[in-house]
Amino acid sequence: MRTYDQKADLMDFVNLPHVVAMVGLPARGKTYIAKKLARYLNWVGLPTKVFNVGDYRREAIGSYRGHDFFHPSNKEGTDIRNKCALDALQDVCDFLQSGGMVAVYDATNTTVERRQLIHHVVVERMGYKLFFIESLCNDPKLIETNITECKLTNPDYQMMDKEDAIKDFMKRIEHYRLTYEPLDEEKESIYSFMKIFDTGTHGESVYNQVGRIGGDTDLSPRGREYANALAKFIKDQKIPNLRVWTSCMKRTIQTAEGINVPQERWKALNEIDAGICEGLTYEEIQDQYPEEFAARDNCKYSYSNS
Repeated sequence: MRTYDQKADLMDFVNLPHVVAMVGLPARGKTYIAKKLARYLNWVGLPTKVFNVGDYRREAIGSYRGHDFFHPSNKEGTDIRNKCALDALQDVCDFLQSGGMVAVYDATNTTVERRQLIHHVVVERMGYKLFFIESLCNDPKLIETNITECKLTNPDYQMMDKEDAIKDFMKRIEHYRLTYEPLDEEKESIYSFMKIFDTGTHGESVYNQVGRIGGDTDLSPRGREYANALAKFIKDQKIPNLRVWTSCMKRTIQTAEGINVPQERWKALNEIDAGICEGLTYEEIQDQYPEEFAARDNCKYSYSNS
């Protein structure tokens, strides 16, 4: 009888502990990507944990101090944020030393200097593997959606008026933009990294047309127009070594089908199932399940009535 060695089996996937470090301005979907990645890797059996530097900062300062805390000229704020980044990085190393296999370092990491520090600690000092994921988005609508649907529900803004919170967060983004240095393929060629541009959603589906959620319907005629325009846009970019990932849903596959590059389908990218509300209109959900509707409207990625 052969004894099953889980650790040996997992080493077929990861021969050394890995650190995945996020890069990008606030409201670019870094935390969403980090959590999705960790969820999938844990599911396939790789012990994975997300270390969000924002959580360390909230624990260090208590109540939120406003956008000025993030301005590069604010020495106290910069010192605190640097210490929190180092504390989180130390916990990353401790986790991997104690048996973890993948640590996702969820922070902005928007300067060359910060990425050099991460590389020094993770690769040079600890001997682990390091991979950066930079999420870039210049679509104002996507950024606004991310702010209103997710950022306003985090502890920084729970006690703040919605409009004031949006203004504060937009100023916070501008403070980060002052020192933002995107990953450079020439200057930072020693790093392994990928860039994700304007992470978006599928074209309009038949269910979108009639206001129903979920399902697995085809694109509407307008959705087909969007898919054609997207394919032309991607072709014009002439991006080398491009690969496209979509969910397994018809609407996402059809959105990308005109993009003539290697493609992969990932079930992990499927939309969250709406359960008993699947296929209902927003009006029907509001009428039949008002509490669930309000919670979903507040943040569609994390809501529960339990």
